[in-house]
Amino acid sequence: MTNDNPGHVCPYCETLNDQDAGFCRKCGVALTRRCPHCDAVNWIDDEHCVQCGATLDILEWIIRRDNLGVAGRLNEQMDEAEQIKAIETAASQARMERMLAEEREMREALRQRLIEQRAQEKKMLTIVLSVTGVVLFIILIVALITGL
Repeated sequence: MTNDNPGHVCPYCETLNDQDAGFCRKCGVALTRRCPHCDAVNWIDDEHCVQCGATLDILEWIIRRDNLGVAGRLNEQMDEAEQIKAIETAASQARMERMLAEEREMREALRQRLIEQRAQEKKMLTIVLSVTGVVLFIILIVALITGL
């Protein structure tokens, strides 16, 4: 059975979860189970393994789970938690790198704007000094002409 939805519906509380969610975001139940033949992770409602194609019989899964015992299930959960942590750490690092790159781009754009602003200020100062010089020169000429 193929699910083309952007996520999976929890079979217990019917909440839509992300495609790669391991547990329901509402009720917390596990949304995946391992294939007893190849140990691949499958969506809880899959009838066949996505990796080896074996039939995923719920009774076989329950028997395997009971045979593992509490310690075995806890070890599996710890392994899954470590995998999730590694995925989350990698995603967090990628987000941080993206944010740092955006910050560098923003700083570079700000630096460019500051350079442009200083160039405009320099240009305006040159114009003001030139106009002031011309006005003083005209005043000096007028004073010399009228004083003669």
